[in-house]
Amino acid sequence: MIKILKLKGYVSIVVLILMMVLVAISYLYADALFSELTIARNNKGASVAFALAEAGVQEAIYKVQYDPTIKAHFLNGSGTDTFSHPNPALINNGSYSVTINYTNPATATIDSTGFYQIGLRLAKRRITENIDQATLRPTWDIGAAIFTSPGNPKDLTNVDLKNAKTIRIYNGGIFSGWNLYTKNMTDIAAEGRIRAMGTIDSQGTKNCQCKIDEDNDPLTPQCFNNPDYGCQVEPNSPPPEIGIPTIDFNAYKLQAITAGTCYGGTGQCNQTFPTSGPLTGIIYVDGNLSIDNDLTINGLLAASGNIDLKATLTINKVGHEPSGIITKGNLSFKRTLNVTGLIWVGLETYVNNGDINLTGGIISHDIYINNSSTIIHYDSQIMNETLTDSSSTPVIELKHWEEEY
Repeated sequence: MIKILKLKGYVSIVVLILMMVLVAISYLYADALFSELTIARNNKGASVAFALAEAGVQEAIYKVQYDPTIKAHFLNGSGTDTFSHPNPALINNGSYSVTINYTNPATATIDSTGFYQIGLRLAKRRITENIDQATLRPTWDIGAAIFTSPGNPKDLTNVDLKNAKTIRIYNGGIFSGWNLYTKNMTDIAAEGRIRAMGTIDSQGTKNCQCKIDEDNDPLTPQCFNNPDYGCQVEPNSPPPEIGIPTIDFNAYKLQAITAGTCYGGTGQCNQTFPTSGPLTGIIYVDGNLSIDNDLTINGLLAASGNIDLKATLTINKVGHEPSGIITKGNLSFKRTLNVTGLIWVGLETYVNNGDINLTGGIISHDIYINNSSTIIHYDSQIMNETLTDSSSTPVIELKHWEEEY
């Protein structure tokens, strides 16, 4: 009897030990499983929070490119902007906050923090990126304030100034894709070169590559380095390294639609062009446009058809925004044209008795000017800001990025 009782005691001890071992194994397994679940949850939270922080950076870059206020702060290098998206931001239980610090003109630091709530735990990831507006070679600068594309005898690529009485071009010259006509007492003074792919007629007065005296009387130039009032013009010039630059009209149209300034067409452009101003921003006309009343535009006038100006038009440039007149068709005007910006014409530019005061330049397939006064201050930067729309979509260069947990 005593042996049986002793045996039962050993069994109890063995069972107890086995139970302890099983409990320990179960605990270790559960602990390992819980740790794996915690790691998986933390990884998910960190990944989602990081993605939200990246979303904040991308929104900040978008705002720098397209939000007028933030873009101005970026280009001027002044102040700080903050914005945030509370829960839900892109995903349930997600949010992010962003600060943009402007350290210098066209330079900023983006600080974006993403948050993701998992139960009682809050995952947080932070990204810091320095951005600059990339420095690019000017897209187009051939030194010609009046330019027509290189062509052939069958193309209308001439510069016809036969009845233009006085032309003064500061800091630039003239390039004709074919012939240059300067008859009927045309008087040209240009600080740049006068070139033509074809011929330049021998009539009229042509002074080039000379400094026009800024004596508050641009109609009486004094060519300091050319006292004989003559210079070697360049007929049969070789073609430029680059041809006439193109313009993305569709991009400008989309901007006008977004701003509610698209006229003359259907759908979102089904509006009547205003008869008075001033107008501001990208003004797009889907079709032909005739302006019969004096008008001021602080920005850019664009059209897919012809533009006929029967009144005085004044176009001002605002900051680094695009400005001027661009059209796929013809441009004609009979009154005074005051423009700071680019005149880009897909077909013919026809000036009949309308004076021109332009800071920027003219690019056209064919140019005919019959007027009393044309004064142009050539500025390739102003032209490029409209050709490339560089200020509205600044190229962002990411210097570096870092994460903080």
